[in-house]
Parts: sequence; C-alpha cells; structure tokens
Amino acid sequence: MKKIISLILVVMLLGTCGLMVGCGKKGDSSNNEKITDAKGREIDANIIGKWECKFAGSSYIYTFKKDGKGVYDVAGTKMKLEYYTKKGKVSIRFNPNEEDMKLDYKVKGDTLTVKDSLGKDVKYKKID
Repeated sequence: MKKIISLILVVMLLGTCGLMVGCGKKGDSSNNEKITDAKGREIDANIIGKWECKFAGSSYIYTFKKDGKGVYDVAGTKMKLEYYTKKGKVSIRFNPNEEDMKLDYKVKGDTLTVKDSLGKDVKYKKID
C-alpha cells in the first residue's frame, strides 16, 4: 500500500511540475543513438543523465543510467526505478510488482519534456 501511495504521489508531483515554465536551450537532440540494457530493452541515449525540475522551492530529479536503472528524487525522497524507451515513450517502473508508467517524452537540447498523466508538459533541465 505504501508503494502505491508513492506512485500516486509521483504522478501528482509530475502534474504539479507541469505548471512551471520550462527552462533550457532550444534545439534538436544531437543524435538518435539507441542502446540496449541488460534485459535487451531499447534506451534512447539522449535520455541518459540527471534531469531537474524546480517548483515551489523543491527539486524533482530523474537520474537515468545507461543500464536501464535510475532514481527519482522527489524533494529529497529517493525512489529507485527501472526504465526503457520505445517509440517516443519512456516506461518507468518503481516497483517490480507493478505495471510500468508510460509517458510521452522528448529531448531537445538540454531539456527533457515529459507529458504527465494529465497531459501537461513537464520540463526538466539537464544538470549532469
């Protein structure tokens, strides 16, 4: 039950961050390189790194590693995740026993835009 509440919190926070004005440079991604994680799933190399959304004095940070694992830091509360990308969607799983959360995304320059569950664009700036 605690993990379900955490997932609901993440979805709500993504919606909240969607209200912010995006920052970052405009421009196309430098490459369309795809890599494969240990499970054979496709990962867009452009998404790898650390991405931050600031809202109301708090930071929300996605860290996507090239092995298909990562962390979502929700204002200091860190949640491990697994992810992969396919056809413009990032599939994120916080708990191995739950279904993936599939979100539309795009990387343009140093900005990651994720469409939240309410259909709003949430912009994260690359910080690493």
